[in-house]
Amino acid sequence: MGISTLNRYFAKHGRWVFAIFAVVISFTFVMYFSRISLMDLFKRRGRSTSISLLGRTVTLDDRKLERQRELIIAAMRNPAIDLKRTNYPLSSRQLITQLALSYAADDMGIAVSDDAVAEYIKKIATFQTDGKFDLKKYDDFVKNNLKPALLSKTDMDEAVRGQLKIDYLRKCVADNIIIPEDEIKEAYKNLNCKALAKRVVFKAGKYADKVKVTEKALRDFFESRKNEYLTAPAAKGEYVLFDPANYRSAVEKSVSLDEVRKYYETHKFMYREKEPEKTTKTVLKKDSKPTYKPLAEVSSSIRADLVKKKAGDLAFAAAQKFSDNLYNSTVDVFYEEQDKKAARAKCAGIFRNAAVNTNLKAKATGWLSLGVASDSKTPKFDKAFVSALNNLRLDNPLSEPVKCEKGVFVAILENKRPSRPKTFEEARDKVKVSYVREKSLNLAREHARNMALKISAELAEGVKFEEIAKKLKLKFEALTIAPYSNVSQAESEAAFGTPVGKLSKIVPTSDGASLLYVTGKPIPTADEYKKRGRYFAFQYKMWKRGDIFRSYVDSLLATSPELAKQKKKK
Repeated sequence: MGISTLNRYFAKHGRWVFAIFAVVISFTFVMYFSRISLMDLFKRRGRSTSISLLGRTVTLDDRKLERQRELIIAAMRNPAIDLKRTNYPLSSRQLITQLALSYAADDMGIAVSDDAVAEYIKKIATFQTDGKFDLKKYDDFVKNNLKPALLSKTDMDEAVRGQLKIDYLRKCVADNIIIPEDEIKEAYKNLNCKALAKRVVFKAGKYADKVKVTEKALRDFFESRKNEYLTAPAAKGEYVLFDPANYRSAVEKSVSLDEVRKYYETHKFMYREKEPEKTTKTVLKKDSKPTYKPLAEVSSSIRADLVKKKAGDLAFAAAQKFSDNLYNSTVDVFYEEQDKKAARAKCAGIFRNAAVNTNLKAKATGWLSLGVASDSKTPKFDKAFVSALNNLRLDNPLSEPVKCEKGVFVAILENKRPSRPKTFEEARDKVKVSYVREKSLNLAREHARNMALKISAELAEGVKFEEIAKKLKLKFEALTIAPYSNVSQAESEAAFGTPVGKLSKIVPTSDGASLLYVTGKPIPTADEYKKRGRYFAFQYKMWKRGDIFRSYVDSLLATSPELAKQKKKK
């Protein structure tokens, strides 16, 4: 009865049932090999990729288009930029800012004519020869840069049009702002006022000999700061090295003269002749143009650079192939083996055999942490390699190719060692250094406090500072402190906050303490402003307009609720 019922059901609905089974099997197959869980799938689906900005919905495609336009503008000035790359951040503040400014320009009705776009392109140095527009260079850029990235002249024109709209918007918002002369003079006075002071320095290093170091004191110091003395997490494994030097012979003859010439043209700025040193006898023309070393002079070095790059690319390709083949050979090991330790050992065996089959030798790394080998027997590795090894997981031990100074590495993780608190004996040397330093700082600052009391008492009785310093055997140096000068911020604040003829409070420094006796606070004179005021006014206006424009940009970004939430979280 039941079987006949099923037969009738499949006879009637067999096609649909087969289709459902096919979909389910295909879905599970894809999920298995992509290593994505259902939870991840729903998380990704629930995460919004769009934001609202100035009443518009900014989608992922909008951001991709804007980033593409940014890359085109950058590549016009530096043709070495690869327009085909896709690993760019789509949520960067700069990208969102560009979109906001573009929308604001549209709202203000700013339009850019085709003539303005053409004029902008003609002024780009990449498309010029001897200061004039060169159509051949323009066509070469379209052929060699735009077309391989599936872009056209229209895409470049629209990128330029968008940039010009933003430039015009900037002029409307900030460049036409009038800044009063009184405001500029006040800013000049505030930024160019000075404090004349005599500084006495108490350096901790001079008090180190007075620190008594005992075993009990060190142990007590260590116990009170145990959490500060930790071993670094470490990892060990095996690696193979793909040395670019082994691939040089395969590429040395492949570098053509055309490649050398093209590299020279796109990297001409690297071969600029040094300008003559300016002397009283040197006369430089106002319209003098930079000169470059001839191609014949630098062709050999360019060829060597291209050979090195090609050899490196071959080494990386070989490492990538090695890594991919290993992944295919080890991908199921951790699913087949219940014992994870045995699974790692099996993967390591596959790694060694693959190295032998590739005429390479797998070598042990030893314990590595913080870019330096922990074992003295193992050599030092690049920080990038050590970081990659430490970031591997025990259940996914195979690394991607890692570019380093010596070549391209592929590694497999054997084991990891977590961070732990050091014992007193392990940390003894560092504990002693920290203890002596802390006590020396305390002694220096205590001496500074005692001297400050004595100096203040003598000053109150009318004794000159120089006489007091001589009496107390204190050395001092005369300083002229200006805002943003080479003294510390704390010392600058103390100098400007202390009245003339008075001693400042103790200023703690990284290596002790200091005292400042303020002797004067001259303000800029009218003559000084006459000499430097014009240049300062230009700088101040630039800064002020930039500040106004930044505020304007912030107001545009504030229209996005999503960006506001992100700002609150930060």
